[in-house]
Amino acid sequence: MNTLTSSFVKDETVKDASNASVLSGSLQSYVQEAWKRWGLTQNNWNELMTKKSNMEKQSAVKFGLTNEVKKEPEPEFESRKGWFFATDNNRLRYGDNREIILGETHTTDHLPNLCTSGLHASPTVFNALGYAPGKNLYRVSVDGVKKFINVDWFWFGHQTKFVGKTRTYHAVIDASPILDKHVRSILNDYLFRQKINVNADIKTFLNTGLEVQHTLNHLTALDINCKEERNIINYVWRICQAQITTQGYAQMQLYHNLINDISYLESKENTLDPLNDLFLKEMNLTE
Repeated sequence: MNTLTSSFVKDETVKDASNASVLSGSLQSYVQEAWKRWGLTQNNWNELMTKKSNMEKQSAVKFGLTNEVKKEPEPEFESRKGWFFATDNNRLRYGDNREIILGETHTTDHLPNLCTSGLHASPTVFNALGYAPGKNLYRVSVDGVKKFINVDWFWFGHQTKFVGKTRTYHAVIDASPILDKHVRSILNDYLFRQKINVNADIKTFLNTGLEVQHTLNHLTALDINCKEERNIINYVWRICQAQITTQGYAQMQLYHNLINDISYLESKENTLDPLNDLFLKEMNLTE
């Protein structure tokens, strides 16, 4: 009995030791697997936090929410040709009062700032016409104009004027007779293409530009119910008003508004775009 009992106890001890060994191995494997998974999770977490931190930094720089000073590239400057309308007495405005003389150059000590300081010009005649204080149109070159970088073109690439440190005057012309001929010509072409009937006095005026007072006295419609004819009469009346206006600023504003409005009848290519080439030809210039 004692021997049997002893054998039984021994067998049980061996079993317990074996089970303990198996349990110990399983627990170790489990712990190792757990640590492995925790490591992977920690790596993923660290990567996620790094991405989050980078995104926050980028957003802070983008919206100016950081103390880091972003170094801007040094601006580059260039010389540009353009158009500039002067006053009827050919002197600079805003208290400057320097006389404009062909071939000479004006300079400024002020930092060029669009619409505020510096010497301005416009890329097209029509752009310059919108700022005209008089009828004397100059072909000019402006130095010290800040060059646009790529991002600037999105916001400022289509500005109607530019500014620099110096402005040189190459040629000048009285713009009023050329603008008068231009608006009469495009209106006359429009009448012909659209087959709009007007009285003989209006036709003669559009062809010659003469007899302004006579034309004003005979602005009558052949068909009062024809809207297109009434519109033409309104344009002709405005052209006559521009012709008889003696003050340069008022006259240029009348022509500017006329050309702008006629561009809704005609295409931009027929009304605005030819002006640069038209004035270059009249000034005997190539560019």
